[in-house]
Amino acid sequence: MLPRPFPFEKLPTLQTKKLVLQQLTNNHLKSYHELCSEEKTMKSYGLHPHTDLQQTQKTLNILASWFQANTAIRWGVFVKSENQKIVGDIGFWQFDVLRGRAEIAAKMSVNFQGQGFAYEALCSVIDFGFSHLNLNGIDANIALTNKAPIYLVKKLGFREIGIRPELSYSSIQECWQDMAFFSLNRKDWNLADE
Repeated sequence: MLPRPFPFEKLPTLQTKKLVLQQLTNNHLKSYHELCSEEKTMKSYGLHPHTDLQQTQKTLNILASWFQANTAIRWGVFVKSENQKIVGDIGFWQFDVLRGRAEIAAKMSVNFQGQGFAYEALCSVIDFGFSHLNLNGIDANIALTNKAPIYLVKKLGFREIGIRPELSYSSIQECWQDMAFFSLNRKDWNLADE
């Protein structure tokens, strides 16, 4: 069963070969704003790019309040070789305590895609979810037009469950979007590790 509240007051920092995943704070405002103001990056997630620091500050405040309320966890994804440059964010939300499940979500700068960073970050966060949050399953909802993340979750062993009609609103297209629904259970992840 998922521990409530989270079994930590501060989100643990995760290290991989190329990345550092750490909790986003106000200290990251300027670098996070660079990510959130990338038009191509935000458009691929159906969002308008941030035009000023206040928008990014509001986002950081929302993420912090969700963490304090035990409803979401979000790490910044920093590349070690890029002087700790933030290249994305990743985490869990939509916790279903009864079923021991959560939804994983990530955003990666288009300038850093195709270098294995998303794969490495997802592996680390999935491990964390199963080992430290005691999740039994992790779900992902991805816009049908977002082909790279669909390929990535399949590569990680997620099973495609189906289409969830009009699940997410795209402020770019000003309409509701159908989302591909994927799921990964702990036992399948553990089998992949063997």
